[in-house]
Amino acid sequence: MNVLMLYPKFSAGWLRYGEEARRKVVGRPGLPPLGLVTLASYLPDDFRLRLIDRNLDEVREADWAWADLVFVSWMFGIQEDDYAACRDAARRHGKGLAVGGAHRVDVPERLEREADWVCIGEGEPVIDAMVADIRAGRRGRRYGPERFDLSRSRVPRFELLRKPNRYAMHALQFSRGCPFRCEFCDIPDNFGRVPRTKDPRQMLDELSALRASGYLGMIFWVDDNFIGHPNAARAMLGEVASWNERNGHPFFYYTQATLNLADHPDLLEAMSTGGFQFVFFGIESAEAEQLAITKKSQNLRRDPLERLARIRAAGIHPFAGFIVGFDGETEGIFRAQRDFIQRTGIGHVTMSLLDARPNTPLRRRLVSEGRLVDGHPTAVPPINFIPKGELTKRQLLEGYAWLMKEIYDPDNFFPRITEAICHTRRRPALQAALQRWYGIPIFLRLVLRLGLLAPTGKRAFWRALVTIMRRNPVAVDNFVVDSIAYYDAHLGAQTIEEVVREHLASPRPTDVLDEVVPPGWVGAWPSASSTAASVG
Repeated sequence: MNVLMLYPKFSAGWLRYGEEARRKVVGRPGLPPLGLVTLASYLPDDFRLRLIDRNLDEVREADWAWADLVFVSWMFGIQEDDYAACRDAARRHGKGLAVGGAHRVDVPERLEREADWVCIGEGEPVIDAMVADIRAGRRGRRYGPERFDLSRSRVPRFELLRKPNRYAMHALQFSRGCPFRCEFCDIPDNFGRVPRTKDPRQMLDELSALRASGYLGMIFWVDDNFIGHPNAARAMLGEVASWNERNGHPFFYYTQATLNLADHPDLLEAMSTGGFQFVFFGIESAEAEQLAITKKSQNLRRDPLERLARIRAAGIHPFAGFIVGFDGETEGIFRAQRDFIQRTGIGHVTMSLLDARPNTPLRRRLVSEGRLVDGHPTAVPPINFIPKGELTKRQLLEGYAWLMKEIYDPDNFFPRITEAICHTRRRPALQAALQRWYGIPIFLRLVLRLGLLAPTGKRAFWRALVTIMRRNPVAVDNFVVDSIAYYDAHLGAQTIEEVVREHLASPRPTDVLDEVVPPGWVGAWPSASSTAASVG
């Protein structure tokens, strides 16, 4: 059986402005379809596979003629438009369609009308049942969600990715799940609070397979929380460090973790020694009250600025996410967030508006309070509920657009990152040299775009670059990565301002822009305009 595996194009949308920098500076799309190459390792030998990432290649008529069956893996929202194109093309060519990927709970019913086989959640535990139904011609089937024992995982079939160095980075996964209960997050519901992990030998096999494919460069460990199971992480990191040494440091690493990583000096050192250079942290807010409301307790136990200093002292360069829209925020939240971000020294900042996603405690609470006004988890702009406190949705959208412009203004951005990068511990010379070699073309394109052609910010860019080259030249790759984020988001701030202006001028009929729930209100909000959607 010939299986055509398709990965849809990413859409330009609310926060997809990064494609501009990726195309002009990095020159490559972000990540390959890890889900498809993983699933491929579980398919039987008589399933002949052809994988096409539509972010890189178009599907030819010869591919459709070859295929008996089409698999599409896609992320709801940011790949939805091209998923529809793949679905329609499969139907036009008379091919059976199997779909899976990162879907939300209000999507499966729709997918069952559109596809023959629908996988909800993790694919590994259901693939045998799906294959049996495909062989028997049993259509209209839905599988999952189930959770998989990662100690039984197989090595992804990286050889299906043609020319792996066409990607800006590659992806591996060590664990699934997170022990924390942040109210806005769907990870505990979808993947569990007890993290499941692979053993070190499995990770070394995956690293070796990716190296054998010919890839060199950055690897993103796509774990929900890399240190969710700290003992397993410790055991694995020592093995990875040894593998790096034996193989000449072909990779450097990026992952996601909680800020309490700073409270574990041995883990920090092991990550740095193991080649981890970048870690994304969900800091979310400068305000302790909002962190307590959203149950981000792990961020309340220590001063975040002290934690960031420890992380940099270990040689790890932090990225961070922040959110506005929490209950109880006042008009001062935007300046408070701006000022706090300036003090953190973090350049790669993801600034988000809160939305109530399915399978989250936040969504269940808002439904019970009668505050959910849009069941769609990717409403544009976000905030799919009536705010509680002083700020209306209109004020939150306007303040968010202002905040994005402020944090990515060149006269704020480049001074913010300079001292922080200068105080990041130097990495081993060989490892740093290999990473600089990997980034030379990117560095040169960045200098052209930001140092020579940019209409604003050239002086701030050169002042920061010269200072870092003089005081901590080994860390110039951190400057490059932060500057790519700046190039993305400086342009993106303009897009966000336009989207906000257009939305406020012509909101959706279901939107509630000027209503708030008073801070002291308890119970269900009696709003006639509130149309709570079903809870996932």
